[in-house]
Amino acid sequence: MSSCSSFMSLFQLSLMLELLLALGGVSLCSASATLLSYGSGSGDSSCTADDRVCSTISLPSSPTLYVGGQNVSQFYVSTNGLIEFDSADASYTVGSLTSFNQRLVATYYADLVTTVNQRVVNDSATVASSWTAVASQLPTTNAVKYFTPSALIVATWNGTFFGTTTVIPIFQTIVAWNSQGGTVGVHLFASLDTLSSDTPFNGYCTSSSTCVSTASQIANGIFGFFLNSVARTSTKSATKSQSRSLSTSESISRSRSLSTTNSVSVTPSPPELSTSRTASHSATASLSQTASPTASITSSASQYELRMLIAAWCVIVVAAVLNLLVGPAEETA
Repeated sequence: MSSCSSFMSLFQLSLMLELLLALGGVSLCSASATLLSYGSGSGDSSCTADDRVCSTISLPSSPTLYVGGQNVSQFYVSTNGLIEFDSADASYTVGSLTSFNQRLVATYYADLVTTVNQRVVNDSATVASSWTAVASQLPTTNAVKYFTPSALIVATWNGTFFGTTTVIPIFQTIVAWNSQGGTVGVHLFASLDTLSSDTPFNGYCTSSSTCVSTASQIANGIFGFFLNSVARTSTKSATKSQSRSLSTSESISRSRSLSTTNSVSVTPSPPELSTSRTASHSATASLSQTASPTASITSSASQYELRMLIAAWCVIVVAAVLNLLVGPAEETA
């Protein structure tokens, strides 16, 4: 009875847990990501406003940032949760990402009143440590985890929805790129509890008409995506790819060398010489095949003559020996 009661208790507990989840008593969106440090102490420039684009920030000339196959020389951060690559747009009533008609990243686009912190990082040591902190939070199934950047854009927002006192989750976007032309982005949320409030949306656009929503893909407060697909692989994968390219080049080179060698060995033979050789070879082969019985007879005759010659020599030797033996005996008699 006690084992049965224990089983029933576990069964009832599981039912209660499922009921709590169904009623929303336990939020599956409460997980959060760890944001990179932000603010003046981290080297950020900042602005606090409503419907405003903060100052234009120029990017370093090397490495060049590419989004959707086109280079980017500067960017703009909107207080409404956008990083824009083509023009400054502080709109708050746009109904879809394609309506912006430009390349951008929308981390948490809505009508917001926020403080924006923004910076560019291209110091190799800082880039490496910052990216390690971000990538370590990405799931192993997200290829962005294995990207190796050379520079970063770090933008962070915190504030409220316009006209309310509802505090939005502090959120951050990292745009990372390298000298191979690869560019990735990562959305990070300090909390997802109010992600559905005021119908904000997020995603990215790699051209004026190519946009992707990422709201349904965010898990544990973080999501990584590609903005330029040139270098989607890790350094290890890139090395393998380079090795394959070298192997291919070597194979082509060797094939060409072999082809050249074969050409040289064949070319010196004039057509007529080649023909005569072929004819001679064919004739010889034909004669050999035709004369095969004769050759067999000749071989038999030769063997017979050799035997007769040996026999004759044997007779001569025997006669000489007998002559030596009989000669002295006759003289004695």
